Amino acid sequence: PSPLAEKAAGKLEQGDPGAAIKTLEAAKDEIVDDPSAQLQLGHAHAAKRNNMAALEAYRRALALDPALTADPALRANLDAIAGDKDGMAAIGALMISIEHLQDEAARGRLAEMASKHDDMAVRHAAAVQAKELGLAERIDWMSSYSLDLTQGETCKVRKEAVAKLRALGDPRAVPALDKA
Repeated sequence: PSPLAEKAAGKLEQGDPGAAIKTLEAAKDEIVDDPSAQLQLGHAHAAKRNNMAALEAYRRALALDPALTADPALRANLDAIAGDKDGMAAIGALMISIEHLQDEAARGRLAEMASKHDDMAVRHAAAVQAKELGLAERIDWMSSYSLDLTQGETCKVRKEAVAKLRALGDPRAVPALDKA
């Protein structure tokens, strides 16, 4: 690790992620191509629950040095972020886990989010990512479209959900359509 990364790691070990962030961000130009510093920056942001900033630093670190996938704190933090209430951050953590760690469980979690997440925007974003990864067949479209139908706030959104449910040709959709 670089001296800046070591200094930040020391601050983290002392339980001061804010000081670690300040140390690293004071040398932004120096750490831009330093994978170990980016990793420590990700750890510090994760400790402060700045999830999107943590994910950004982790993406940079892994792009610079793919061997960092072996870091246990990185894996633990990604897992914690993937379980967070912030659905968009959770999707980001799952994507890193899938793309860089080849985590099969993350693929399942992403498909589950695309199928059944409570927030429509998150569910749709997860579906887009899952489709890009070739996971469309793992999404429970019946559940997803049924949720769209019940959560849709406008007639247009509900009408689209009805059309998608009808296109599935699944008899399980009939009760949801009747209720709507």
